Amino acid sequence: MCENGWPTGSEGGEQRRAEALGRVLRGVHARRQELGLAHRELLTLRDADSSTDDLFDNFGVLRDDYSPKPAYERLVALFAKFR
Repeated sequence: MCENGWPTGSEGGEQRRAEALGRVLRGVHARRQELGLAHRELLTLRDADSSTDDLFDNFGVLRDDYSPKPAYERLVALFAKFR
């Protein structure tokens, strides 16, 4: 198992993080057979505290009030595409 991720706080903006998520997921999906991947898990659905700029509070694709970030919409679209 390997873990990767990035915060979706103020640095770079939420849209930039959604674009990065899309690039990573498309790349992993394209190489899934070569890498022997059977599945991928999302470890953090929502932020711990969306109101802070703390690096570890903003990893979710949803804000702490469960409102979607741009990364959530990108994730849903890619899941539908990869089905």
